[in-house]
Amino acid sequence: KDRAAVVYHPPVGRCFSPPKLYPDDPAWGPSDVRDSCKAADGDSRTYSTSLVREFFNTTDGSCGGEPTDSYELPLGTCVGPFGKPRPWGVFECSQNGTTG
Repeated sequence: KDRAAVVYHPPVGRCFSPPKLYPDDPAWGPSDVRDSCKAADGDSRTYSTSLVREFFNTTDGSCGGEPTDSYELPLGTCVGPFGKPRPWGVFECSQNGTTG
């Protein structure tokens, strides 16, 4: 099986549908997702220290309703486990998109 690293560039601050953005990629589920960059002082205009990823009960890229789940990940640090096919990752966050 392919264990190569993969770089993703999902949008920051707006909803996206992983199956539409990354078709046939088993690392993503069907639910809509919204990523945001968070600074330690709570001001997103300053240097970001973490990524907040929210999941929604919609699958059309609308992020309708309240988030059904979320998590906050430190930036620049190997984190996991997430499960197959890519159990670990390093996340970065910028206005151009997140990577991980």
